[in-house]
Amino acid sequence: MFFIAMLGKLRSEHPWILRVELIAKESNHAAISLYRSLGFVMEGWMEKRIRGEDGGFEDDVIMLWMNSDHGMFHD
Repeated sequence: MFFIAMLGKLRSEHPWILRVELIAKESNHAAISLYRSLGFVMEGWMEKRIRGEDGGFEDDVIMLWMNSDHGMFHD
């Protein structure tokens, strides 16, 4: 899977990168579940970012993965 390979490569070849961020529509439960299974956490919300077909608005969810191999986590 792309995300697993990307995060593994980031850990091994780019340990100075601390964060990976992404945005998902709040209604995209499958994507949010996948990202959580990869170690992403919900960091925040951007309210009323997307207008749906019904004219209502939907929020975006900001998700974050922190690189545990980053030097900030090691002495």
